[in-house]
Amino acid sequence: MEPGIYLETKPAKASNPIGEEDFKLGDFKHAYLVYRKPDGTSEVIRGGLGENGKISVETRESLENSKDALKSGEERKSQPLPIPPGKLEEPWSKMREKAEEIGKAGIDYRTVPNIGDPDQTSNSVVRAALDVAGVPLEKALPDGVTPDKLPGIRDNLAEKIEETRRERERPNPIEGEIGGTGDQKPTPPPTDPSDPSGDDTSDDDTSDKDSSGDGQNQSARLPDPGDDTGNETKDFTPEQKKLMDDFGKSDGPLDDI
Repeated sequence: MEPGIYLETKPAKASNPIGEEDFKLGDFKHAYLVYRKPDGTSEVIRGGLGENGKISVETRESLENSKDALKSGEERKSQPLPIPPGKLEEPWSKMREKAEEIGKAGIDYRTVPNIGDPDQTSNSVVRAALDVAGVPLEKALPDGVTPDKLPGIRDNLAEKIEETRRERERPNPIEGEIGGTGDQKPTPPPTDPSDPSGDDTSDDDTSDKDSSGDGQNQSARLPDPGDDTGNETKDFTPEQKKLMDDFGKSDGPLDDI
């Protein structure tokens, strides 16, 4: 193939727990990006299901050594992105940086919409990379491949990345104070020597207990903004129902979508 950045797809599958051929998930596809360089080498950007149910990302690896390596005789649909041949390095660098940001964010991998949210899959990694490079989705898909066949391609994970950033920057409340580390204690207010009620109680082991004497600290804590117990539901599209049915046929872990 000519040098360029390509979006390629392969059938989405789920692992077979008894070691035989993986289950094919209907007509759904897994997408990845490959940069075919003028020197004949390649580099991929791809996502998948990682540890603890999080989205994992693979970058800085050749296609041949990646999890999306082609098998002997295998053919896949491929579409070159509309980026001039002499200007490939800068957009690829941006795409790789965005993918690696997603990999570090610890975002849940989800193949079935949850309380109204879209899918979050390896295809979402591809969408985020396309968006940061300014490539419209409709100009990136191979012939015959539609967004409905790419679960997660409609979500570039921007909101999830921002939520993760805010959560990491949120102060840690310790003993009723905001900020600090786990081994810090609040500084007691100064006492007035002339006030008979200002006796030193630093050795009183009940200073952190409430009046009930149960030993539990009653200091205020910041609420967790991620504590959402809503029960919102949504109607699934026929494509989503079919995907859910296909998942139900496999007892093994999901492969990449």
